[in-house]
Amino acid sequence: MKTAIVRSDSYDNSKKSVEEALNLLGGLSKFIKKGMKAALKVNLVMAKKPDAAATTHPSFVAAVADLLTEAGASVVIIDSPGNIYKPEVLKGIYKTCGLLPLERENVSLNYDVSTIEADNPKALFLKKPEILKPLKDVDFIVNLPKMKTHCQMVFTGAVKNMFGSVPGLKKMEYHFRMPDYGHFADALIDIFLASSPGLSIMDGIVGMDGDGPTSGRVRPMGFVLASENAFCLDVAAARLLGIDPLKIPVLAHAAKRNLVDLDKVECVGLDPVKSRLTDVKLPSSMNFRFVSGIWTNIAEKLIRPKVHFSDRCKSCGYCAKICPAGAINMNDGKPNCDHSKCIRCFCCHELCPHAAVDIKKTFIMNFLAPVKKR
Repeated sequence: MKTAIVRSDSYDNSKKSVEEALNLLGGLSKFIKKGMKAALKVNLVMAKKPDAAATTHPSFVAAVADLLTEAGASVVIIDSPGNIYKPEVLKGIYKTCGLLPLERENVSLNYDVSTIEADNPKALFLKKPEILKPLKDVDFIVNLPKMKTHCQMVFTGAVKNMFGSVPGLKKMEYHFRMPDYGHFADALIDIFLASSPGLSIMDGIVGMDGDGPTSGRVRPMGFVLASENAFCLDVAAARLLGIDPLKIPVLAHAAKRNLVDLDKVECVGLDPVKSRLTDVKLPSSMNFRFVSGIWTNIAEKLIRPKVHFSDRCKSCGYCAKICPAGAINMNDGKPNCDHSKCIRCFCCHELCPHAAVDIKKTFIMNFLAPVKKR
């Protein structure tokens, strides 16, 4: 299946850029028919303002919603952020992320927090994952990921965006059950297969690199990508960022499961290699995540990065509340991490409301990094 890549340097031109990308795939009418109910599965990882580049930009969401309603569909905007999954929490996140003004005739925001167990015969681990019922009540799902790097999984794209199909803090349970990055990558693939979006359109106009997905560097990317195949889209996006797809656990494991052939990803519009961005910052943890076997115990102490609580910490205790492994406790009103329990999911870094958790390289990491570059 083809992946369309087009230039887009401003959210003012979102609608035109998305339409251009979809036309390269055969047009929106290939996917959406009059009378359909469509879900827009956005990325609302947490309550962040649109210019923080952590969430799908509201102008981008509005552009896609406009195109779908013009095609005769009704639209519901859906996600489960990494927080308690309740209507009042959702409303606050919608407000901060700039989505409340998008509600109008035939466009609604989801407040239904019911869930179901989905039959998932192609899964490796999650044969019956718990996912949002509203995603099963629509005729078609359009996946709207954000182009960002990710401290745990290197890159968060179209496949990983469907992790938001899992309700609220249930995500923490899956993190704890599968602390191994490879196993967690397969779990993310399982969840994607269970939710099964029919089309993915990536907001790569302004994205994030470095220690994403919420506290990295905001930077212009200048792209919109679209594909029926989310795995192919993520391969193309990785190449735009100059990241080897095999260094991204989700894509490496998708290739092993024959869900994508990395050598046969066909792109139309722009060539991702020729259009590759320069000066892309990678996550601090990226080059040291595949150490295993007899070296695991040594790597845990000497190589793998650790969480660090900066002066920005407000002692709210949220990191301790959402830590899947229970590695963080509040002593004297300050968070402390027991690194022997830490599974390095970096949920604390990702979901800290004050961006007060940093990923700290060890001495060995700093020593090896320049050697690796040579």
